[in-house]
Amino acid sequence: MKDKRPRIEWEKYYPSDDLTNDYDKEPEPEEEYSDSYEEDGKRILLNMGGQIHLEDHLAKSFDIWILHGNFDLDTEAEAIYEIEGVEHVSIMSRYRLKISFGKLFDSAETKGLIQRYLIGANASNLSLDEEHKKMLDDIRGECSRYKNWAIFMFPNGRVVSSVTNEESIAHLDKVELFKETRTHVGGHLLISEDVDAT
Repeated sequence: MKDKRPRIEWEKYYPSDDLTNDYDKEPEPEEEYSDSYEEDGKRILLNMGGQIHLEDHLAKSFDIWILHGNFDLDTEAEAIYEIEGVEHVSIMSRYRLKISFGKLFDSAETKGLIQRYLIGANASNLSLDEEHKKMLDDIRGECSRYKNWAIFMFPNGRVVSSVTNEESIAHLDKVELFKETRTHVGGHLLISEDVDAT
């Protein structure tokens, strides 16, 4: 059975990739929209804020990433552009966007905001299918033998847990890590104290 949960992957991109070779070695149809063109031998990048000469040293300082998804991303480009820290968005294909982040923003934090928006917009991160509900219930049953426990399920279905019968800083640190991870990438967190459990 094909996994229908939304998945997102990031790949670092360098402006020189456009100057030296074709991305993925696929020929680009002449009539398709391009976010760049050549003028007087210089490559020009078009973005929502204007035009940028790629050969310019400022272009090399952009923090550019390719966002890959297993669902339609092209329809989300305008909404992503409105997220704080996003400097430029261009559509590469139905499942691929090129995104640049502002130099004074934390790109990891901005990528987390984008990912949470996209996962929320395309598949509720709060609903689990029956198979994953059963898996969490089974793991909860095993962990409940301990006084303190926490179970975290990543959006891709991977599960990690922490259990202890004693008060433990290591356990509390793991719970905080699970909470932070849920904030950045989504997922499901169950803890023995039933605080922030979703």
